[in-house]
Amino acid sequence: MTDSFDNRAVAALTERVASEITRNGPMPVSQYVNACLYDHDYGFYMRSGGGRAGGSRGDFLTAPEVGPLFGAVIAKALDAWWVDLGKPSPFVVIDWGAGPGTLTRSVLDAKPLCMSAHALQWVAVELSAAQRKLHIDHPMVTSVASVEDVLLQRAECGIIIANELLDNLPFDIVQRTVGGWNELRVVVTDETDTANPNEADKTGADKNSRADETGKSSQSTNNEPPAFSLVAVPAVDSLTTNLPALSDVEVGTCLPVQNAARRWVAEAHRQLNSGRIVALDFFGFASAAQQPSIEAHFKEHIEAVEAQAGFNSSSQYDSQMDGSILPTNGQLASQYHTSRKPVFQAEEYTFSETASEGSDSPPTLENSSAGLKWLRTHKQHSHAFSWLEKPGSCDITANVDFHQIQIDHKAQQRQTMADFLREHGIEELVAEGRRIWLERASLGDLEAMKARSRIGEAVALLAPNGFGGFQVLTWIIND
Repeated sequence: MTDSFDNRAVAALTERVASEITRNGPMPVSQYVNACLYDHDYGFYMRSGGGRAGGSRGDFLTAPEVGPLFGAVIAKALDAWWVDLGKPSPFVVIDWGAGPGTLTRSVLDAKPLCMSAHALQWVAVELSAAQRKLHIDHPMVTSVASVEDVLLQRAECGIIIANELLDNLPFDIVQRTVGGWNELRVVVTDETDTANPNEADKTGADKNSRADETGKSSQSTNNEPPAFSLVAVPAVDSLTTNLPALSDVEVGTCLPVQNAARRWVAEAHRQLNSGRIVALDFFGFASAAQQPSIEAHFKEHIEAVEAQAGFNSSSQYDSQMDGSILPTNGQLASQYHTSRKPVFQAEEYTFSETASEGSDSPPTLENSSAGLKWLRTHKQHSHAFSWLEKPGSCDITANVDFHQIQIDHKAQQRQTMADFLREHGIEELVAEGRRIWLERASLGDLEAMKARSRIGEAVALLAPNGFGGFQVLTWIIND
């Protein structure tokens, strides 16, 4: 997509969001995020040439994009689950939030036994038509926009995989106050008054919202495109019912309300009579500032492993690879230790209000990123600008709250990504890769290079401050 088209799309979505706010008043954050990511015409994921996971042409990496090893591990896991279920045919596997289809291709390339037995029925669910065009054409693969497009009733036996889906579902934001909770909403910023952002105008209306009694905001009257900011309004009880007790949350703390993720868990349960739902994601509320860039982390470790393994010299490689090639979590943690602060600390999750004391208008928040270190944006493999700038131009994600998504259905298993991968054979696959490399290093052919790649991929996938620190929740369904 050209920059000019991208700019036109952002401008069009900005006007669309601003018009909606003008008509209906301050917009729930979930509605704003949904527009930014999934607007049919201009959403980040929805428009032709829009955002997606991937390497040089993508905006971020997920585990499948690290290389084929992740898909090979998933293939081994699918075979184990298939056997546990009695080798059903069809064996339905739903890749929910399939993106460009990287996981689908790598699993099929690994040739799991359920595929060789012609039992596998792979369903790649991806809302974006632009990304569905990238899906593989294969007789065992069905590419759809929604599960209902292919499953008219519950699958008898199957697996649902959601790899980094839940953190991409829309969310609302609430802030702990002395008396309870406020909801944060998006308004159009009036940029005609820029001299003192903390000063109310002569009419007493707050400069950011100029809200009337209904909370409706006016658009900017100059020629600049509309800009957006946040206001705090009293939260309705239905939005805060499932939040932590007020006594457990410091005043000023901002938290996501992830009803869309909770609804997805319930919907996934309705699709299977028996099987598993496996969600791999960034759960919890660690500060984003404490999390290194996955892409930088990946590159750093690939270079380190290749240097340690001596890939520039096969003889040096042979002498250094006699022992274990996969560091343990403890070894990695000693190299990449990250201290994690307790959940719900106001210093990590607090906004500063800018409304004048005594003003009847909703207080505005001086920094749309402050207090939201669990919220991240991604664009071309780097953290993008503020999530309220340039709607539709970047990815918006939020750490997933364990508690909220398990309110209706409690997961039977919770483990780190590293433990999940080890359980399903990543070390055996890397040992196999080492053996192939040792046999074929002198040839330097594609098979040898793929085998060598497994070592670097494994380090990136197992690192606790990278993918290995992600969490895996598993719901086991029995009819």
